[in-house]
Amino acid sequence: MKIALKWISRVLIGLLAICGAVALVIGFGFDGAKDYSLGRMERMVNQDYDDIDRIELFLISAPSGAKPDGTFPAGGEEKDYPVYGTATLTGSDAQKAAELWSYTLKDARMGSMCHGPPYGIRMYAGKKLRFESTICWGCHNFSVHAFPNINTYWGFDAESKGAQDLLALFDKALPYPKPPAKKE
Repeated sequence: MKIALKWISRVLIGLLAICGAVALVIGFGFDGAKDYSLGRMERMVNQDYDDIDRIELFLISAPSGAKPDGTFPAGGEEKDYPVYGTATLTGSDAQKAAELWSYTLKDARMGSMCHGPPYGIRMYAGKKLRFESTICWGCHNFSVHAFPNINTYWGFDAESKGAQDLLALFDKALPYPKPPAKKE
């Protein structure tokens, strides 16, 4: 009996050591206490982008007969998106898009279980990449790469004024092929 208790205590100490090591890796390898308290994905979605000075926009919805020129990463999905055009927003356009992104897309709604985005985006503050995503107004969601090779989606109200203003700003810089109107 004494040997069994000794063995069990060693196993429990080992398990505690492993749990402590995992907690340290998460705490120091990612963003620590913020990720514990808010959750990494929610923290990434809800951050502000006041310092954004450049947004790279990628057209990933194919115009008829267009040939791709490069790819946009799809996070944890099987393959990257083909790119059919690019544009860069700077100055007031970049600030407006970042503001619309910050305040419009925090609506935590359930989006559709699909994702057919017309755009991929990268937001920069100086040379630092702050956020990368794909966004779909048809599915009412955008991608969030919370951890390496893991891609998930966050829903938003795609019909809201802010979301429509963001779409209009992106569409002005880099028009995308609209799906045909549904017949009633």
